[in-house]
Amino acid sequence: MDKLSYVVGVYYYETEAVFGFNVNPVIVDGYADRTRSGFNFIGHSTDFIESRAIFGEINYDISDRMRLIAGVRYTEEEKYGEGTLNPRYPAEGAVEDDAWTPRFAIHYDLNNETSIYGSISKGFKSSVLNNATTQNEFGTKPEYVTNFEVGLKKTTADYRVALAVFNMKYKDQQAQVWDGQAAILSNADESDLYGFELEGNYNVNVSSIINELNLHSKIVHINFDEIIKNNHFQKENIFEPNDPASHLNEDAHALYIKKIFKIIKEKKY
Repeated sequence: MDKLSYVVGVYYYETEAVFGFNVNPVIVDGYADRTRSGFNFIGHSTDFIESRAIFGEINYDISDRMRLIAGVRYTEEEKYGEGTLNPRYPAEGAVEDDAWTPRFAIHYDLNNETSIYGSISKGFKSSVLNNATTQNEFGTKPEYVTNFEVGLKKTTADYRVALAVFNMKYKDQQAQVWDGQAAILSNADESDLYGFELEGNYNVNVSSIINELNLHSKIVHINFDEIIKNNHFQKENIFEPNDPASHLNEDAHALYIKKIFKIIKEKKY
């Protein structure tokens, strides 16, 4: 069997994202009239996004039990918007971002069922456009992250389990903050996220029905070390990622515990 294998590829994505907003719509006969606003703040916009990338990855078997993985991706993205509040934003042209995001990993098989691994990878999220402004601005800077992870995986005929411990270090993380009037998306200077994740399933044959029990549990700790250097963007004004209704404490620390149990039943003929 060959010790070396590889994959290369290209990626292209193009889309038009349409947004509409109405602050305090006028109520007529018990229904919201979305064409009228009590605050006279209503708008419509379209973001034009184009993304291009090339990528490659190499797998090399050092021995029957150990293998190395090395890969890299280069991404370019262009964005601009048109709307009722601002005919074009930013006015001088599209926002252009690009990044190299490598990945390195090592896997070691303890036996035919169990393996351990360690990896280092980098990620990238392009700038976000601000489509609810009359100013010539684009919202946020790009976000960068470096992820360190070690884990264990075990697969048998009856069950599968995976355990991972990770640490994600962000630069210019895109985060929601409260500016005194509204929640807006901006950049945290630096942030640190670490935790562990447990995932697995167990299969049991009962008569003519196959029952599969799935478990997914994650505990994550988030620490925003530095927040946007602007006097009203303080740590206590940061929202938990992906949860704008929830608020972090003064130290901007958050603890998430997520557990999912799912039963899947499949008729066997």
